[in-house]
Parts: sequence; structure tokens; C-alpha cells
Amino acid sequence: MAVAPSSQAQAATCYGGAASWNSSASHDNVMLPNAISAPARWTTTSRCGDINFFVDEGTGTFNANVRVCFDRTGCQSSWKQFRAGDAEKWRVIATDVLDGTKFRIEIDYQFVPQGGRRYGGKVAF
Repeated sequence: MAVAPSSQAQAATCYGGAASWNSSASHDNVMLPNAISAPARWTTTSRCGDINFFVDEGTGTFNANVRVCFDRTGCQSSWKQFRAGDAEKWRVIATDVLDGTKFRIEIDYQFVPQGGRRYGGKVAF
């Protein structure tokens, strides 16, 4: 599902405040933010009503499931699938999130290349 802000100005405001993330693919699930993309938790703002996830194309084929884990209520049970061709597209991974909500993002890599690979992108919230 693509993000559909009601105006270009809203999209620019939401995505313009995005935080960067970086991760090494592994056979274990990865939680973001991590030591590379501190702080320990992200906190939603009034810039976006949803939590949006973006994968940089230059990082290679991103084959993973992604979900949001909230501090107060835990991880959502619905994983969002990211496959080849999903890079460079904003995707909503949680909707109608209240401002001031602390969260992390869990990545379950479905394919880990021999020797691993680094991935990166942005999160807008």
C-alpha cells in the first residue's frame, strides 16, 4: 500500500522529517533504531498520521517482513512484506498512530546473502 497524503505539502512535511535507518541482514530479526541509528526509540510526531517505511534502492534487493513494535502494546501481528521492486517507495506500516507514541521497527530478513549485506532507508512518523 502506498502512502497517499492529501497534498504534496503534507507529503513534503511528513517525509522531510524522516529518520534514517541502517541494518545488517542477519538470520535473526533486527530491531530499529539500533546503535547505528540512535536514539533507542522513535517517537511519533504531528508531521505524519502514520508510520511510513522506505528502503534505499542502492542497498540491494530487500527481501524482508517489517512490523512496528510499540512500547505500550508490543509488536503488531501483521507483517508488511517487502520484496524486489519495493525499493524507493514509501509504504505505510502502521496507520492512525497517536502523536508521542514510542516505537521500534522489527525486520525479519527472508533472504540473507552469503557474507551478509547492509541495508538502509528512512522512517517517517
